[in-house]
Amino acid sequence: MPRHHHTRDGVAALSVVVLVVLEAVALRVTPARDWPLVTVVLVAALAGAALVIALAGRRG
Repeated sequence: MPRHHHTRDGVAALSVVVLVVLEAVALRVTPARDWPLVTVVLVAALAGAALVIALAGRRG
């Protein structure tokens, strides 16, 4: 497997970990009534990151 695949996979994995940690922190500091909104925002961020990684992979 070419090296850029490993780099892209590593970036994707790191992005997921960062977003999971951000969600955990956000849920600790956000009132319970706002949790669904926090989750939607962070899932949208994850989807955006995945799209950017996928598009960058196609270019490279």
